Amino acid sequence: MTKFSLTKKVLAEARHLLAAELGARADAAALKLGRYDRATTDVGTFDAALIGQPTADLLTRRGLPYHNRIALATAIGEAYHRNITPLYRSERGGVDYGSGGNECKTWPYKGTKKRYPAIWHNAGAAWATENGKRPVIVISDSKNNYIAAVPMPKSMRTIDTEGCIHGDVYSTRIKPGLLRRFGPDGRSTGVAMRCDCNGTGYWEHGLTVEQCVAEAAHKTELDNLRRRAVRETQREQRRLRLLSRISSRILVTRDDARAIGACAAGINAWCARVGIDAAQTALPARDVIKLALATGARQATAAALMATRRALQSASA
Repeated sequence: MTKFSLTKKVLAEARHLLAAELGARADAAALKLGRYDRATTDVGTFDAALIGQPTADLLTRRGLPYHNRIALATAIGEAYHRNITPLYRSERGGVDYGSGGNECKTWPYKGTKKRYPAIWHNAGAAWATENGKRPVIVISDSKNNYIAAVPMPKSMRTIDTEGCIHGDVYSTRIKPGLLRRFGPDGRSTGVAMRCDCNGTGYWEHGLTVEQCVAEAAHKTELDNLRRRAVRETQREQRRLRLLSRISSRILVTRDDARAIGACAAGINAWCARVGIDAAQTALPARDVIKLALATGARQATAAALMATRRALQSASA
């Protein structure tokens, strides 16, 4: 027998062992599905490049292109991990196509004294068909334990994971800027609508479009109130700063500095730094502002503004 024939025999045995291993993994996954039967359920091939032919034909009829299938399965697995329950614990972890528990290894500590690799296990997500009629995505955790089988909608031309929140695993596009959200049981959990709040885009969520519109109006109103309050505060700060600079009758005391949160030790240290006598109990706000600008002490400026506000309140009382 020649070396060439031996090589062919070894290759044939290797292919046979590989097929047996893939079949055993598929059988184990089918048993973990519980309500599914291996004889009537195609759990696909746990290969990063292949999907079971019956499942592939069904996905083609439902409008899902081949190049999107593996990416969509892993994306829904990540959404399940993010919004439903964690599938892996490692910060390096992720979701692979196929079964979970795949070991990953890398050496991130090159150039250091650490000689050991970083090892973690990924979760898994794979296509399957329920009695040859409805496609599902079988999800397993990083220990290769069966977690769930997420049913897919009838049409998958517009399926995505955008706009999902806690409790959602995927969404379908109703029209541009409007999505319908679905949970792990395949039932709708509401809608998501793209909204704009003063130039900032975000997804608004609700059971109906009317709820999304009402929530968006509420958030816009709150943001307008916040912006208005910020503008009013800035105007008030400018008025107080101007008044404290031009008035020599407004006096800043240690009580004003304590009122804005300065400690006694900090007050004494700043006074010693700028040459203010420790026995002096009050100082004109105009002088405090000048010293604060010279030393960059924001708390001294705040104390002067507090004294100005106090003087205005006492004058109006």
